[in-house]
Amino acid sequence: MRQMKRVLMCVTLCAFACGIGAGQDIHTATAKECQVDLERPAKQVFARIDDGHSWRTYKTLGDVPELSLDSGVSVEAWTGQTGRLLIRTVEPGEDFWRYTEYCFDKEGRLDRVSLEVRTAWGWAFRTWGQVKGTVLHAESSAYFGTKSNTRIPKPEGADDISAALKPRLYPETTKLPFFKLLSK
Repeated sequence: MRQMKRVLMCVTLCAFACGIGAGQDIHTATAKECQVDLERPAKQVFARIDDGHSWRTYKTLGDVPELSLDSGVSVEAWTGQTGRLLIRTVEPGEDFWRYTEYCFDKEGRLDRVSLEVRTAWGWAFRTWGQVKGTVLHAESSAYFGTKSNTRIPKPEGADDISAALKPRLYPETTKLPFFKLLSK
């Protein structure tokens, strides 16, 4: 019985580590750390259609017009039970899409971040972890196949988009490009 519990515990921990490591649940993990319920609609929604437009507020994500590839960004914001703020950004592109979640503490300092980059070449990259100052201390980073959702070795061409595989870090909410639209 004791041996069976030990095996079950190892299998559970491995499944959790593989899931987070491959990034299957990095956004859910970030939301949990931020104490935000993603089942609730976002408190605020913003978008910048392209580089030529300014940031605007929308009622829902469904109200956001189609974003321009490689220059449009949509944003959803949730406030957690303890005053923490979760920001989710989506940046569509021709060759890859970027999905980033930022968790800010109640003082407005960036605490955690998760990033997923999905490419048109059948692979993606995920990373997540805690932020100290302006440095991400990744707890997990992995490449994976977009169809199989399983880990893969670093793909050919990953170095060509290395800048896109690093999250933009905003050390505090006041540094967000849409900060003036955030409600207090």
